[in-house]
Amino acid sequence: MNSGKNKNTADRTRPTRQEKRAAKREAKMRRKEALRNAPLSVRIRNGALNVITVCLIGIILVSGYKIGKTMWEYQVAKSAYTNISEKTAKVDPKQFTGVVDWKALKKVNPDVQGWLYQKGTVINYPVVQGTDNDTYLHTRFDKQWSGGGTLFVDCRMEKDFKGFNSIIYGHHMKDGSMFRSIRGYTKEDGYYDKHKNLELATPHGNYHLVVFSAFITKATDEDTYKMTYGEAEKQAYIDRAWERSELPITRDSVDVTKNDRLVTLSTCAYDYEEARYIVMCKMVPWTKAEVQAGKDAQKQIDAQKK
Repeated sequence: MNSGKNKNTADRTRPTRQEKRAAKREAKMRRKEALRNAPLSVRIRNGALNVITVCLIGIILVSGYKIGKTMWEYQVAKSAYTNISEKTAKVDPKQFTGVVDWKALKKVNPDVQGWLYQKGTVINYPVVQGTDNDTYLHTRFDKQWSGGGTLFVDCRMEKDFKGFNSIIYGHHMKDGSMFRSIRGYTKEDGYYDKHKNLELATPHGNYHLVVFSAFITKATDEDTYKMTYGEAEKQAYIDRAWERSELPITRDSVDVTKNDRLVTLSTCAYDYEEARYIVMCKMVPWTKAEVQAGKDAQKQIDAQKK
């Protein structure tokens, strides 16, 4: 009986919801009154703090939106290129056979010139060549906007990789896509030993791209971004590539002559303003045996998918 009486007494002393609300209103009014009666310096300080707080909240919200938007764009681009690789080109990223569905790719984009692949990296992309060097900076292979764009050959060079040198441009993306991985040649120990070659498939034949030089230069470097070459200039171009190379190999490691065809990969570097990172390769055609082995492997892959 006594315990019940004590409980009822405690309930009567506990404030009701209305009393709590009234107390909050009263406390708020007291704060406002105190602020009105506060010295001018205090009111200015409090006002400034409120403005700073609002600005910081705005910055956080805007930054969060931008980060979220960028991450979403990265994912959209990744999904698009995965779809182009596996469903359109029929290229298996786990086993590159050199077999590419060129007919299907040309239906999506007739500017396609080749397919670039490198084992153990994210490089597994179509390569295009347009009528200018601006369109594919921010246009995906399927003609949709994308910050990462598409790998593309300089529009001033011969089509089908038939010239002495073909320069392929690609972005250095923060999510690791496109050409970011090639910086590993001079930034990561042992990278060259694991990635001595890339593979280039074209409608007219497949090639090993044997890496022999990597270095940083300026975007305005006319020697590196040369468009035409005389016979004497070809050898000078090769000599200069060897001289500037930062790779851990000597000149006798890869035999490169003026009779060879080259592919130069170019991407942004951030070592200084307008810096560019260059990787130069020698084109070596696949042998008939390699081509046939690729076709046989592709047949097995296709059979497993059925």
